[in-house]
Amino acid sequence: MRWRYIPEEIRGCRIVKLLLQPLIENSLYHGIKEKEGNGAILVKMDRDADFLRIAVVDNGVGMSRGRLAEIRARLESAGDSKAGDSETGDRIGLANTNKRIRLSDPAGGELRVWSKAGFGTAVVIRIGVGGGR
Repeated sequence: MRWRYIPEEIRGCRIVKLLLQPLIENSLYHGIKEKEGNGAILVKMDRDADFLRIAVVDNGVGMSRGRLAEIRARLESAGDSKAGDSETGDRIGLANTNKRIRLSDPAGGELRVWSKAGFGTAVVIRIGVGGGR
């Protein structure tokens, strides 16, 4: 993984501790590790008005449409107090990260996932500037 630079407009922004760790870990274990050949993970951060946007993108194996739909449905139910109780495997990291984002920024924090089998996965976090500690 390479870090290029941090744009000036986000240097002072604070986020929830260990927010990126489960996302990068998922990219490694469920995308890159299973891929033949070289893999890459890109972490991109930028500011969009009053929000910080963080994207973790990999060129790993990606997910099927069915698997992606299942993960998105679980993330949508993150407000449910029972959401995540029966989570297993890699879903725990995304579900817990999504809950932490929504708790730290209930007005606009979100986590979204895009993926295509054979091409990779992108996870994008949007959180209010100053929303995390």
